[in-house]
Amino acid sequence: MSALTVNPASAVTATLPVSLSASAESDADLIVIDGTTSWTEPLRAALARAPRGVLLIDPIAEPADDARAVAAEAGLARVFVADRYAGNPAIAALVERAPAALQAPASITGTVVGADRNRSALEAIRLLRALGLEIAELSRVDASGAVLLLGRTSAGASIALHAIESIDERAELRLRSFDGAVTLALAPATSARPAVVHIIDANGALQLPTIYETAHRAGLRALVSDGSHQDGFDGLIEDFELLADASSIR
Repeated sequence: MSALTVNPASAVTATLPVSLSASAESDADLIVIDGTTSWTEPLRAALARAPRGVLLIDPIAEPADDARAVAAEAGLARVFVADRYAGNPAIAALVERAPAALQAPASITGTVVGADRNRSALEAIRLLRALGLEIAELSRVDASGAVLLLGRTSAGASIALHAIESIDERAELRLRSFDGAVTLALAPATSARPAVVHIIDANGALQLPTIYETAHRAGLRALVSDGSHQDGFDGLIEDFELLADASSIR
């Protein structure tokens, strides 16, 4: 059983996999960093302890240069990212079970609702990356309590994503193609509500099986996995830069 240090203490420890035990000791081999506040210095300090792995949960946007400096110091330590929406295991299930439905959408629309519009805008971008959709162009329209992200993917699909400030946190995404659609309804990682994923194509309508697991717990399983796992930290930094460089439409 692996020992886990959570810094700072978080509700993520409420649903630990059986292969993990929470520890207050500083020499635990796995570390969780709360990314909802400035996290570059806590992550740097965690990596200095040479852990077997570090999980960064719900990261907010940080200056890309600061994050790259931390990444350069990471060495052999594995840094995993558990976004509260993009890290939902239903996303990985969709990519694995229905890759054709994601290959050539004509349009992508969605809404991410949260307490901070800029954080919600980042989470919207992270969702597209998790689905394997590469953003080629991105602009933003800022309004009171909302951000509208407009752009296109490298395959030519139009993008229109709303990031809205509200206490009713959720994420919804719809991908439309010429002969079908994919819809996703996601609750934040702190909620027990499972994701709902529908696929409509020439064969009819299909709802993917319900997965009763949060993004946080899925991230913890990835942290302790002995198999190969793609490190998403570089992608996170690229998304910081993408959002920061998005041209403003007025």
